[in-house]
Amino acid sequence: NISPLMKNLIITLICTGILYSCNSSEKKKPATQEPSATENVTKNPSAKTSKQLKSIETDEDLIATALMAAPEVSRSNCKVIGYNMAGEFVTLKEGDNEFIVLADNPKQDGFNAACYHKNLEPFMA
Repeated sequence: NISPLMKNLIITLICTGILYSCNSSEKKKPATQEPSATENVTKNPSAKTSKQLKSIETDEDLIATALMAAPEVSRSNCKVIGYNMAGEFVTLKEGDNEFIVLADNPKQDGFNAACYHKNLEPFMA
């Protein structure tokens, strides 16, 4: 018979060994980074692409690009919040489903949009 203390110690050692082996195997993998489509366009502007890139110039552009972060079937009813082209944090589009989309800040370099469930709103402020 194994005492409960010994049983807990054995389980702890096994879990620690598994976690250690998972972490050490990740370190052995070579760090390769796939270039993103944005990097390809930036590095080689003359490369042929199947889609035309358009700059974000209006609040409607902000809404359209932000909605790409939402599930496709829910996009039409999402609430979209974020900075408008004037730099004010506003509700860009009202919505009535379970998703809230955070639009890109046009005053910052790069692109960042996010979609989250409305129940997370108190934690996002």
